[in-house]
Amino acid sequence: VLKKKVSKTREMLGESQAIGKIKETIDRVALTDARVLVTGANGSGKELVARWLHEKSHRSDAALIEVNCAAIPSELIESELFGHEKGSFTSAVKQRIGKFELASSGTLFLDEIGDMSLSAQAKVLRALQENKITRVGGEKEIDVDVRVVAATNKDLLKEIEAGNFRMDLYHRLSVILIHVPPLIERRDDIPLLTKSFLEEICTDYGMPVKKVSEAGMEALKALPWSGNIRELRNMIERLIILSDKIITDADVKAFANPTSPTIATAEVTAHEPDFDNFKSFQEYKDFAEREYIKFKLEKNGWNVSKTADDIDIQRSHLYSKIEKFGLKRGEN
Repeated sequence: VLKKKVSKTREMLGESQAIGKIKETIDRVALTDARVLVTGANGSGKELVARWLHEKSHRSDAALIEVNCAAIPSELIESELFGHEKGSFTSAVKQRIGKFELASSGTLFLDEIGDMSLSAQAKVLRALQENKITRVGGEKEIDVDVRVVAATNKDLLKEIEAGNFRMDLYHRLSVILIHVPPLIERRDDIPLLTKSFLEEICTDYGMPVKKVSEAGMEALKALPWSGNIRELRNMIERLIILSDKIITDADVKAFANPTSPTIATAEVTAHEPDFDNFKSFQEYKDFAEREYIKFKLEKNGWNVSKTADDIDIQRSHLYSKIEKFGLKRGEN
């Protein structure tokens, strides 16, 4: 979702009715301070909606502060959001300013809010009701002037029924609801998105811009796109690397479809490690662990809570592994 603007916020590309409606809603809502809840599957472009809401608001000269609620252990989320005073807990060796304070006069984007603990939800609710926060371990109330945009890939009404999410917080956050549709519901936007990704990636690689044949484009449009726009971009990059000047339907079938046995075999071959590079068994174990965790995180759209359940470890343990291996979302 491309074409970098002077603002550094990527253009929201698409001519489908759904994208047109989202753009229209952003234009209407951005100039207000109404809270917005953005829903949609992983990789569909929820973050971009939040960025444009900020970019077009009267707060655009101030900061847009992003918090991925799924990537922070429940025991740390309150400190992350509200800050803490020195000595408030064992590792609090100095005062910390939280995201609510950092975003004051600007916008706070709470991504994957459906993964936030109930105790943190209660404090967020109070902050939204009173426009005040209190740092962990502190007593002083601090005024904050923040516009909150939240996003989730979960059905929060079902989470409320299950007792995992507060109904009063849901109503506070969902003054405006924006749903970002999955890519399979806007297949007609794939040619425009593909052209933009081809231009961006080829330019980054310093090579002539490649093209996709008509049959190749039809093959792309026919794919299931479970990973949405993020998956499309990754596939286009793969096709640029592995194909000739014109990307054909045969290239798409061979390299782009993640369920294809051909590409599965090719990927395994391409990524098989050179065992001579490892000086010890421990070094290889660290490599294998890093690659396994990275694969699972990517598969789950970097939802740390879901990934921790998937691989059967504590979320805080997974978070420390992410830190240990220096894993970052979107890295190659």
